[in-house]
Amino acid sequence: QLPTETYGNLVFAFRVLGTVAALSLLGTGTSSTRFLARYLTCQEDENVESFLRWNTRLIRWPLIASFAIGVSTCLAMFCSDILGFRNIESYHLAVFMLWIAPLFSVVSLLAAYLLCTDHPVVSTVSSQFTLLTVQLALFVLVLFVLQFPSTELVITSVLAASAAVAILVQLVFLHRATPLRMTRLWPKRGERRIETSSTWLSVSLWLIVGQLIVQAGKLLDVSFLEIAPGEEKQLGYYGAALS
Repeated sequence: QLPTETYGNLVFAFRVLGTVAALSLLGTGTSSTRFLARYLTCQEDENVESFLRWNTRLIRWPLIASFAIGVSTCLAMFCSDILGFRNIESYHLAVFMLWIAPLFSVVSLLAAYLLCTDHPVVSTVSSQFTLLTVQLALFVLVLFVLQFPSTELVITSVLAASAAVAILVQLVFLHRATPLRMTRLWPKRGERRIETSSTWLSVSLWLIVGQLIVQAGKLLDVSFLEIAPGEEKQLGYYGAALS
């Protein structure tokens, strides 16, 4: 069992992780369930391929930026620890979540693709069930069998490993049980961008605005409790009530 303050930090860190992961996709996970599902149902292979490549082109720079932020943050924290400026365990767990946000963005995107292919159970199993199962197994192994302390590095490593396993499971299902192929996900060099004049972009822009509002609202309440002096325990109770 975690102390109330530690659980409150965990709640805030998970909110940060969810916010960064969702914003990296720019709302295209939701737009996929609208357009891609229709194209797959009508067997419009050309539109399926065009939409996947357009979607990848739209989100690749936010994902690359998220990955770069995670890597640079990781390197800066390790260098600061090695040089003796600041112990790496003294950082808030939310900072560690920046390292793994790109992985959870990919999990969410692939889950949306699977949801469009008449495999809702597979989408749920590969994303939520696999994540939770692997996390539980790894936490039991690390904390109870190997008896490692529940530090920020240990928690982050477990979450990263569970996300990697979930991505692997999703890719296997996409390849073997759906008409989607990874070769369709990356834009061809020199391909004309005729799809940017379609309704895809306008719908995604509205979804981006919606995601910003929703994620800001989700992060705002816990942020107030996190930064308010002496409210660490209240954040823990608040997180327990929400769960």
